Amino acid sequence: LNEYKIGPISQYVFDSENLQVSNIDKVVVRNKGLKDDIVMWATQGVSPSALNKYINCSLAFYYYYIANIREQAEVEEFADASTLGTAIHKALEDYFPNGIITEDDYDTMKVSIPKAIESNFINVFSLDNLKGKNYLLLQIAKKVTTDFLQMEKQLVQDARKKNQTLEVLEKELDLEGKIKVQDILFNLVGSADRIDRFGDLLRIIDYKSGKVEQKDVTFENWDSLIESPEKGKAFQLLMYAYLYLTKHPEFLEETVIAGNYSFKNIGLGLLTVSEQKE
Repeated sequence: LNEYKIGPISQYVFDSENLQVSNIDKVVVRNKGLKDDIVMWATQGVSPSALNKYINCSLAFYYYYIANIREQAEVEEFADASTLGTAIHKALEDYFPNGIITEDDYDTMKVSIPKAIESNFINVFSLDNLKGKNYLLLQIAKKVTTDFLQMEKQLVQDARKKNQTLEVLEKELDLEGKIKVQDILFNLVGSADRIDRFGDLLRIIDYKSGKVEQKDVTFENWDSLIESPEKGKAFQLLMYAYLYLTKHPEFLEETVIAGNYSFKNIGLGLLTVSEQKE
């Protein structure tokens, strides 16, 4: 309504208590030749996001992954949550060091990482378009990331007093594994943002630029992970843990946790997957 300048746009609103929708049949995709398509999809790589899409809506999953019916990607004028998340992830991947992390490392990162985030934004939108909404989102991205780095610096300072360290083992680690369901071999894939050792813990971490709460990664029973769309983040983390530990069985006897760092809720620290006990 605001940007269409060719001509007037008419709006018609019908409001009545008598409005009823009837004779709508449930959409059913018949199993005709679907197995071959499923096998092809299974071998190409099954990600947590794909499985979560199936849990959320099996029809949407069919259209996107099996029928390959998708919206075409378009060049966006304004940054969105995905752009913000990508810019943050890329900066952390490039400038967060491996090995033992010190307080001095965080002082360095608080300078280099915000600059990298701005550079990532400029690569997408150009310097001329870094204004208005895009400029505000850039400042938000830099602010939440700086808050995250400050929070972790404090953790490292507190850990040092207990003779504990934070050691980053892997960043943006590609994960894969295979599982057979009936007679179909599924190639499971994923990418863990960070694997580290913090004190006596092995931590599998996924960064979230948006807001995550503890209830999002807490589940009542195992069935809820494959039945409830609200538990998608917990399902993703547990799949990452499964794939990593399958390839690294030397960690099976250690205490392993998996969790989200929610950049818009960073005060809560690492939100770890847990089963709610009655």
